[in-house]
Amino acid sequence: MRALLKRKMQRVTKWLVRLGYPFYRLMDRFRRSDGQEEVRILMYHKVSDLPQEKGVPYCNVPIAAFEAQMKALAEGAVDVLPLEALDRWSEGAPLGGRRKKVVITFDDGFQDNYLYALPILKKYRLPATFFVITGAVGRSAPFDHLQWDAPALADREAHPEHWRPLTWEMLRQMRAEGMSIGSHTRSHRSLAGCNPAEVEEELIGSKKELESGLQGGVSAFSYPFGSGVYGDFNERTEKVLKEAGYRFACTTEWGANHTGEGRYRLRRLPVYDHDTLFDFRCKIVGAADWAGQLKRLWQRSFQRDDKTEFVPTIQTDRP
Repeated sequence: MRALLKRKMQRVTKWLVRLGYPFYRLMDRFRRSDGQEEVRILMYHKVSDLPQEKGVPYCNVPIAAFEAQMKALAEGAVDVLPLEALDRWSEGAPLGGRRKKVVITFDDGFQDNYLYALPILKKYRLPATFFVITGAVGRSAPFDHLQWDAPALADREAHPEHWRPLTWEMLRQMRAEGMSIGSHTRSHRSLAGCNPAEVEEELIGSKKELESGLQGGVSAFSYPFGSGVYGDFNERTEKVLKEAGYRFACTTEWGANHTGEGRYRLRRLPVYDHDTLFDFRCKIVGAADWAGQLKRLWQRSFQRDDKTEFVPTIQTDRP
């Protein structure tokens, strides 16, 4: 019943977003000179030609759709920035350029990010940040945390090549091509139920592994599951991030980011396989920002399955 209700709510939300697009476009025309810069951070996971998800709670975007989206960004009235460009902006300094700005991010670290997304990003000269689970880098088996998503688990057993993690060599090549690499913890556990020592291992340990494997600094982090309502991030995790030397942290909270807002609770907008190019433009213009409040209301109304007890086996090719 809960899954059915969620799917219906998602469909209604999508249509409300589409209907609101003309209003947001009109409003945007009157706000161009108000000086308020907006940054929308897009969240991807996989880019590959898998069958449509049909309600599967795992994000995949077809290759052709991803290229159409990147082309729209490259040719649109937005500035596409690397995440690191938000350093001074998050403290109140203006970025300049167009008022609307976009940052591209990927979570988990699937090989298809290297095989299919990277060439398209290079083609349109767009920067992106890839958040990887360091305990899975270089493994020949799919990610352990996918067992939380039963339909994804079934697909990975049928097509394991679609679900393999990136290798260290791929990550180094991506960085050489101008992409940024960030941490998504060591094991993809929610930090909500972790004790202080486990939080440090997930945040600090993963940062050290990345910096060793990449032979360079790492400044960005992405919270697994990323919900403030469910406690995936809080003041304690933010304190550890600061002390570890991270400069940014991305959540899965929906919406735009504005000048001077906190750098360790950056909101993002997910992109799904069922998003049309028009749906994508709706998100870029801001027509989907309000859905973040609806998502928080949903999370306050329904408990989530535990995301902390499962500890995957850490087995990588050492950097």
